[in-house]
Amino acid sequence: MRKYTFAQRLEEIMKIKNITAAEISKALNISEAVISQYKSGLYKPKQKRLELFAKFFNVNEEWLMGYEVPIENINNEINFFDFKNLMTAYEKNETIRKISKKMVELPTESLEKIMIISI
Repeated sequence: MRKYTFAQRLEEIMKIKNITAAEISKALNISEAVISQYKSGLYKPKQKRLELFAKFFNVNEEWLMGYEVPIENINNEINFFDFKNLMTAYEKNETIRKISKKMVELPTESLEKIMIISI
């Protein structure tokens, strides 16, 4: 059963992720005016755009549509926020830069084992 609107969920996830309409606009190539219309509830996104928002925020599409389901997306894809946080850490931490350079030199099999362990 749907309890919330897309507009409410969009506002909520923007607060959770601490992201602005301008940042969404730039990342997804959607005008700020359209995002404003989504936030106001004037328009709802079509399926393809809903998928884009869900992937961008790494949330469950059904949650974003307003259904009472868990917020988290159960896939293991890296999302915008993971990547942004990773790059920030990389820029600020010499140890992380050294580790990442060493990891690039590892054989694929070793990297796959590391990925399995980290999940």
